[in-house]
Amino acid sequence: MRITKYLAYLTLTILAIIWLFPIVYAFTTSFKNQGDVMKSGFHMFPSTWILDNYIKVLTNTSSAPILRWFLNSFIISGTHTLL
Repeated sequence: MRITKYLAYLTLTILAIIWLFPIVYAFTTSFKNQGDVMKSGFHMFPSTWILDNYIKVLTNTSSAPILRWFLNSFIISGTHTLL
């Protein structure tokens, strides 16, 4: 009984790592500059951490107004919750 429990925990831990790895990689890649992204080879963490990518996304109001989309989603979900 005890060994089954440990095997289940081991399996779940391995599956969690497999599931979390792409999410962590995407998150750390969002802090890389274009040169770091285009480098050949695997690099998990950027050489220099930057926020430029987030600034570009949040200040872009012409082709992808992310902040407006968030506001629209908040208004729709808020009114549906209240109703």
